Amino acid sequence: MRILYRWLEEEEELPNPMARKKPPIIPERPMDVLLVLGKGRRERALPFGHKAGEALERYLRVRARHKHADPPGSGLA
Repeated sequence: MRILYRWLEEEEELPNPMARKKPPIIPERPMDVLLVLGKGRRERALPFGHKAGEALERYLRVRARHKHADPPGSGLA
């Protein structure tokens, strides 16, 4: 976008609205992402934080030991 607006400004088509915009802040470490099924069984990315990640790991460890858990390799996990 920046290149397009710079060109339009040079051609005197319109003023560059991007001239005073700051680039987005990109975190040093990207957030973890969890894929979930949404409406219409479409995959959606769901970012979550450190505490949620720890809670999910704890849940999966406990769930694997439950007497009604799916057997390993069943593909139903």
